[in-house]
Amino acid sequence: MPQNRQATAVVGAAGVVAGYVLGRAANTFQTRKMLGSNYKWMSKEERRVAQSLISHGQQHVFKAWPKRGVNDDAKRRLLTVAASYLQGAGSGLEDARLSVLVPPTPTKQPKELVTHNDTRTDDYYWLRDDARKDPAVLSYLKEENAYTAAAMADTQQLQDTLYTEMRARIQEEDTSVAT
Repeated sequence: MPQNRQATAVVGAAGVVAGYVLGRAANTFQTRKMLGSNYKWMSKEERRVAQSLISHGQQHVFKAWPKRGVNDDAKRRLLTVAASYLQGAGSGLEDARLSVLVPPTPTKQPKELVTHNDTRTDDYYWLRDDARKDPAVLSYLKEENAYTAAAMADTQQLQDTLYTEMRARIQEEDTSVAT
């Protein structure tokens, strides 16, 4: 019997170690996937902070991070603020997160418009697409939507709650026009 207990203890310990190693590998994989090319230039401590934020449910902090080389100083400031946030002393994590995001900027394509003998220049007239089929306009709108989603990522749960509540108040069985 003592050998069986010893073997069981060894197998149990091996299972715990394997679970720990596999869990860390999964966390590292998730962190690498979320950070993309940014993972390589980060220090070991910065990676640990990022992994801690992700494991604490703060994935939105890294949503839509620009590629390596874009806003790297702001990213480092964000990780510094995040480290103090994780230690309970931080405030301003949200401000630091938003400073990393790069809002899309439309290109200026001047167009002269003449109305009632008055000439004016509209740099953004190209964004007017009444047919909603211009690939350049649709691409820019997708960039805008992605930026908005990234900036509002921390409020996603509240948005879902409000949407559900509003939908619950709508009477969908109306069959005629209200009088």
